Amino acid sequence: MAWVRRIRHRAPVTALSSELVRFDTQLIENPEVRSIGYQQGTLAGYEIRE
Repeated sequence: MAWVRRIRHRAPVTALSSELVRFDTQLIENPEVRSIGYQQGTLAGYEIRE
């Protein structure tokens, strides 16, 4: 947490809270997504050009 050290030099920090959470953005966008929909995603079927 290097950013905490940098902030502490400029202002006194008496308390610090950090929340680490994982969001399932695919489920938020489409609540109906199920098993194979997770694996294929939104770009399934497109080919990559090289």
